[in-house]
Amino acid sequence: MPKIRLTEQIELNLSGQANNLICVGPVGSGKTQLLYHVLMSLYAQDCVVYAADFNVGAGGS
Repeated sequence: MPKIRLTEQIELNLSGQANNLICVGPVGSGKTQLLYHVLMSLYAQDCVVYAADFNVGAGGS
């Protein structure tokens, strides 16, 4: 699996055994921007990516 440079000092190494990533945090903390960057970096490296959003929103059924 690839390595993804997030900043000059931070690199995400996805070469371990697990091929899963979870991103959690409060509203407005940058989860969407982080995941977009990770997905686009993986896409640029010809990796197969599956993503799911199970959020039904406030008051959803």
